[in-house]
Amino acid sequence: MIASGQVIKTFRQLRGATPKQVYDGIMSRTNYARFERGTIDTGTENLYLMLRRLNVSLREWYYTLQQADEAQAALLRQLDVLVAQGTQEEAPEPFRQAAKLTSDANARWHLPGMQHRRWLYLAYAAFYAQQQDVNQPNAWLAKLVTLLTEAESWSTGDIEMLYNLLEIAPPATALQLIRRYLALIQQSPELLRYGFIAPGDVLNEGMVAAVRQRDWAIFQALLDEFNRLQMTECHPAPLVFRRVCNLFAAAHTGDEAALAQLPAVLTLLTTLDLPRLRDALTEQIEALRAWLTPGVRLGGAS
Repeated sequence: MIASGQVIKTFRQLRGATPKQVYDGIMSRTNYARFERGTIDTGTENLYLMLRRLNVSLREWYYTLQQADEAQAALLRQLDVLVAQGTQEEAPEPFRQAAKLTSDANARWHLPGMQHRRWLYLAYAAFYAQQQDVNQPNAWLAKLVTLLTEAESWSTGDIEMLYNLLEIAPPATALQLIRRYLALIQQSPELLRYGFIAPGDVLNEGMVAAVRQRDWAIFQALLDEFNRLQMTECHPAPLVFRRVCNLFAAAHTGDEAALAQLPAVLTLLTTLDLPRLRDALTEQIEALRAWLTPGVRLGGAS
């Protein structure tokens, strides 16, 4: 198995960070080189702190480890299968199995972030055990919300955690976390430099959750945040969904003529050859129609 110090060194060099910036307060200066050579190791909490300082997501960390350790790669593939099964079947048991695997893996390899990943799986298990009612008490979700709320700063791994929580969080909690996230990326733009999830993706997922829960007040508040967000056309999904949400919001508040623009939006996606995005958007349009304009027939948009 590749030593964790060797992986940290790789990320440190990629980020252009000095050893002191990464290890200060974690280990003595005399141990910097020994750690990076793999002569000594360190604990899970220290590794997690190093990843936060380097703004390395857990996904990046695990991907790097996969290249060197087939046993860990097999574990991650097994976790992916269980999560996909639980999501498809909307069942708690695969998530419970995934949580057990992460617990065993943490005891064996002391991987950073595995404890939080276990909490996430258990939060999803509770969500599905409670018939996907986000308003039911969920102790594991509460632990993760507390973690994100009390952290003075976030890493890209925390952003991934937020994204994964939006489906199972109560609407007011989702709004609270999204607003905290938006404030943090304003203060620390470097959070966006290496992340896999863009702000538009976070707002998009939050809006989808608000539509699913049919919470008009949260929908409006999130749409206000969405409209303030600057996005580029190279990432079309959030841009298009924001446009659709604005059209339905206008129709819901009296301007039903706004929905006449929907067929043009879908035609654009066809022109751009984005069938998967078109299919997903068509599904969201139907959810919005059923909720906000149930008496309106959309014709070519449905």
